[in-house]
Amino acid sequence: MPVICMAAAGEGVGALQTAVMAVEAEGLPPARMAAVAALGDGRLPRPVKATTTMLQGELAARVNVSFDERIRSHGLRDTSRLKSRTTAAGSQLAAAVL
Repeated sequence: MPVICMAAAGEGVGALQTAVMAVEAEGLPPARMAAVAALGDGRLPRPVKATTTMLQGELAARVNVSFDERIRSHGLRDTSRLKSRTTAAGSQLAAAVL
């Protein structure tokens, strides 16, 4: 199952829409997943939420991955250092893909 990752910003939303349209134009099965990487803590920007909601029928699941500075500083070497929201998003993404 393809996973489409995008930044939670205007350019990311445009890239998501383009990717979904390209998949459909090629006659491939619809995109099955979009992981929305939030740029900071808190709620998604309205345009991002609106677009991902609009494309919900084209996506098998939508996973919001909040910013976690520990990924940048430590990578995934020690998952115990990750925020619980990050771990939950990873589990949700893995469950949707598998």
